[in-house]
Amino acid sequence: MKSSPRPTINATADVRVWNEDIALQRLGGDRQMLADLIGFFSEDAPMLRTAMDTAIESNNFAELQRAAHSLKGLLANFEATAAITVAQSIEHAAAKEDLSDVDLPKLDECVEALCSEFATWQV
Repeated sequence: MKSSPRPTINATADVRVWNEDIALQRLGGDRQMLADLIGFFSEDAPMLRTAMDTAIESNNFAELQRAAHSLKGLLANFEATAAITVAQSIEHAAAKEDLSDVDLPKLDECVEALCSEFATWQV
């Protein structure tokens, strides 16, 4: 069964929030495993996001880089391209120890859109 196109994060974006087809393909079509991954994401993403805030507050660039990298990896499971791009930019900024271009609100927007999609996804 072919899934319908996913909504974009905003009207100007030409990127789907996530790609169910690719996510399922990576899991051999196992919808229950995808549901489990969604559950893991729902548990881990908020903790990583909190770790990012804490790292920024304490100027702990290594921890920020680690948390952004981990979140990026979680997002990759779902081919959440827009969110991956933002997490990767935060990871790179932390590596350079330059937070001037870090866009946490955009990351939050992308993750929120992904979570909204997950809330309507059915096994």
